[in-house]
Amino acid sequence: MNAFKNDKKNIIGSKDKLFLYPSDQIYFPVNIGICSCNKNRFGYYLDKIHTNKDIVFDLKNIELITNSLLKIIK
Repeated sequence: MNAFKNDKKNIIGSKDKLFLYPSDQIYFPVNIGICSCNKNRFGYYLDKIHTNKDIVFDLKNIELITNSLLKIIK
C-alpha cells in the first residue's frame, strides 16, 4: 500500500475478503486486484465496464498504477 500512496487520489486497500474484485487474478493462488473506481453514496463501483461506452481512461490513474507497480518491482 505504501507504493500506491498519493496526494491527489484516495487510495484504499485491504487483504480482507470484503473487497471483491472478480477478475482474471482470482484464478491464481496468490493474486491481487487493482482497479480505479468511482464512489457514490452506496460505495465504490466501476462505471461502464464491459459496455460499448467502455472506451475512456484516465491517464492519471494509469500513471499512478504504473508508477506504483514500478516502485514495487524496484
